[in-house]
Amino acid sequence: MRDFTDCTITALACALALSVVACGGACPHAESPANRTAWAEQLAAKRHLVTDGAKPITIKRDVHSFDLDADADRVARAFHDVMRNPENRYGLIQVDRPDAEVGKPFRLGSRFQGRYRVGEANPTLSRLSQWPPARAAFCAFENQSTSDYGYIAVLQLPPETPPADAPAHPAVGTSYVLEYTYLEGSPIGGSSRFEVTQLADNSSRLTQIFTYQEVNASFAAFFANGGLTLHEQVVSSQVAKTAKALGVAMRSVDMPKEYLIP
Repeated sequence: MRDFTDCTITALACALALSVVACGGACPHAESPANRTAWAEQLAAKRHLVTDGAKPITIKRDVHSFDLDADADRVARAFHDVMRNPENRYGLIQVDRPDAEVGKPFRLGSRFQGRYRVGEANPTLSRLSQWPPARAAFCAFENQSTSDYGYIAVLQLPPETPPADAPAHPAVGTSYVLEYTYLEGSPIGGSSRFEVTQLADNSSRLTQIFTYQEVNASFAAFFANGGLTLHEQVVSSQVAKTAKALGVAMRSVDMPKEYLIP
């Protein structure tokens, strides 16, 4: 996910808000149903971004795993619940979905926006965002400059309610998958894939496989110098919330402790 330093965000967002620039399309504020409808239509029209080995920017792969003290089916259900909960934040990232899908299970083809909430980045912006024109301008800025847009491409999850004849524990090696690809408006093409695999009774591993190619050289430079760290923090937050929902321990297999956030 995208981020900037506090001072950069403040300067850019304040300039945007004070000039009331509406450069990023409709904003899905609850107080503006018309804007929510327009935003959903724009989201539905976005094209897929794909990686291309012929481009000068390298296609890359980032992999991290977490062990949780729960069966894979329970972890997969809890992770899905965390990801679809409209009240959750992952750092300053909020997931926006069309009204008809808010809070509901994801399905193949579901679309969403991972929005970095500029107005919550620091106290100055928080105060400024109370002014409606500034709030609208922040939302437009978020749409254009600080968001990822996703499309659910793979959804192999256990039933929401375990069948009556389900075994006490999934067989070792049983795996569940949620994967989304990126849509235009995102700074990267590629996919984020989450695999949950049964290791033993009451033990599973959640692995994130992030395949990405930045859309331009300036974002590639940013991502190589702190941006990817921010993405890792979002992932760690998603997994930490999953573990908390289950009331179990989570152990990072390979992510630096500095990247872990609740």
